Amino acid sequence: MLSTSTYAHFLFTNTLVFFKRLLPFVESQEIGRFVVIISSCIALLILYRTVLEATGHRLSAIFSTLLLGLSFTFWRNSEIIEIYTFNLIWIALFLQYSLRFLRSEKPADLSLASLFLG
Repeated sequence: MLSTSTYAHFLFTNTLVFFKRLLPFVESQEIGRFVVIISSCIALLILYRTVLEATGHRLSAIFSTLLLGLSFTFWRNSEIIEIYTFNLIWIALFLQYSLRFLRSEKPADLSLASLFLG
């Protein structure tokens, strides 16, 4: 699918279609839940790694990850089939590689940050 709207992006929609074709015996609604839950977990993992790289304190990384993961808005978006948590992966990756670029000034980090933002 190449169409996009306010609630769906072609990358999210095609990810769902990919998993539906990969697992034809699973219902579409369950695949949507799977993608959203896995996206939430991946976004929290990226946040943990980003805060750990930025601060160097494991406790700060754990606390900030728990704070976001247990917040009402994040929890609410992680339980409904919407694009928000899938989008959060790409935003978190953009922030992680932007921070890496600012700290090391490696062109590869800037290229990856640009790719994830795009």
